Amino acid sequence: MIVDLVDAGGELTVDDPDGYWGVLVGSAKRYKKVPAGKVLTIDSGSSWKQRVIRLKALPDGVPPMLEPITVDEKLTKPHPVVKAIRTDWDHLRMQTVTRARLIRILDAIAKAAAVRGYEVARPDRYEQGVLKITIRGQANAITVEELDGFVRPGSAPVAYVARERLVFPGRLRLKILRGRAIHTSSFADARGTLLDARLPELLRELEVRAAVMAEDERAQRAREREREREREEERAKAKIRWEAVRAEAVVAAREHHRASVLRGQVEAWHQAQAVERYLAAMVSRIDSLRDDEKAAAEEWLAWALEHVAGTNPLLDRLSIPPDPELSGEALCPFMKGLSPHSPDRLW
Repeated sequence: MIVDLVDAGGELTVDDPDGYWGVLVGSAKRYKKVPAGKVLTIDSGSSWKQRVIRLKALPDGVPPMLEPITVDEKLTKPHPVVKAIRTDWDHLRMQTVTRARLIRILDAIAKAAAVRGYEVARPDRYEQGVLKITIRGQANAITVEELDGFVRPGSAPVAYVARERLVFPGRLRLKILRGRAIHTSSFADARGTLLDARLPELLRELEVRAAVMAEDERAQRAREREREREREEERAKAKIRWEAVRAEAVVAAREHHRASVLRGQVEAWHQAQAVERYLAAMVSRIDSLRDDEKAAAEEWLAWALEHVAGTNPLLDRLSIPPDPELSGEALCPFMKGLSPHSPDRLW
């Protein structure tokens, strides 16, 4: 796989429905098959089963070579944070000799991190871990665990060699809590290798994870900016479309109002004509009446003639009617389902 990655320019896109490539990448990291100065990663691709495997150079700011970290045999001037950790019995519930060794290991990590300019602190009250290291703004925490040791009954609680293998009480394991595993998350005592010897790898893992987390954050911010730009473009397009629809709705509402006024005038004209014909017949009828009955009828006729003069639209000034006040409710039937108030509102 490493050869294929190098031949492909450092990136392979594969289908991995059963997790085979993920296991292969994990094995390459576990058995140290990744070339020196390189980082092997596997990320999701464009589909649920696609994976992108990359072999990249170490991120900027990460030292190219592992620098040794020395664990003092006797702790005389502990790092201030480690000095405070020494009395944290809740997190360090283990054998006395194991706790003393752990404190020296944590002190070596803290001092090495401080020399490189990293911030060393205790985790906050509700955070996990016993030691927090912040590298270029990326905080990570280390937790500790005591494992079963390789010790004979009745033996002294010190490390010794028996049958060509290391034997010691209370094995230790340190685990990095945050970020994607670049090589591994756990560093523990093992047969033939003390945890002390793996501290440079642990600090390197913290450094690479910090760089990768920073890259991920930058990529996430870039994606968010791109999504925001796309949303702004969509909002701008929606606003242009809304303005066009609203302009059409204003014209349609105005035309609808004018047509409504015209229909009203036609109906009023027809009504006025009918009244005028009736009044003509009323005049003929009045001519045949006498005295009080005729006087009452003429009074009614006079009022009717005056009234009909005000109902005939042809007797008024003929012109285009003024545009109505176009409220949201008036525009709504012509907005093609959009809100008449704003392009961002449903109504």
